[in-house]
Amino acid sequence: MPRATLGSIHRRAVIWLAFASAIVLVLPSTALAYNRTNAVSYADNYALGSNTGPPRNYYLFGDDCTNFVSQVLYAGGLAQIGLGNQGDANWWWDPVYRAYSLSWTTADHLNLHVADYQGTRFDYSNMGSLQNGDFILMDLKNVHKPTHARVYVGWGTELSDGNFTWAQLEDQHSNNEYHQVWYFGADRNAPIWWFVHVR
Repeated sequence: MPRATLGSIHRRAVIWLAFASAIVLVLPSTALAYNRTNAVSYADNYALGSNTGPPRNYYLFGDDCTNFVSQVLYAGGLAQIGLGNQGDANWWWDPVYRAYSLSWTTADHLNLHVADYQGTRFDYSNMGSLQNGDFILMDLKNVHKPTHARVYVGWGTELSDGNFTWAQLEDQHSNNEYHQVWYFGADRNAPIWWFVHVR
């Protein structure tokens, strides 16, 4: 059996590293953990403003709540699905053509996307089980489907009627809010909520 030379070992190591790197490059980003710190940081940074510049070139819609939630999910590392294709199984934003899926921008379509990926990307949950970077869908128009979306950012202090309250907080767009109490503007006991945990 021929003896391995230093040069042949080096070539084999380079080939193996190139192969291993290729494997890493083709792994879907869904294999990566959702980064809740990045998601909440993005939510907090853009809760009262918008991120319309490069490289993502996001639109700012009149009803921007779900677009904002989708940006937060993407900032946390949730992988886009079906770029260029409509249908609620797909969820994406194209920064070059500034195109998007309905599930990226519309609360009821995002909910249908969640239902398609229940148990793999998402879980329906309850308020007490949400983690930072999860999101809340709600029916504010009494149409029996979500019409609004908010990002859950965790526990903190919220100023209400001149007093600070320790509460579970959310960030949102449409009516831009930063660290607002999660049930702001709605009856927290009404059956209008979908609490969504990101896996």
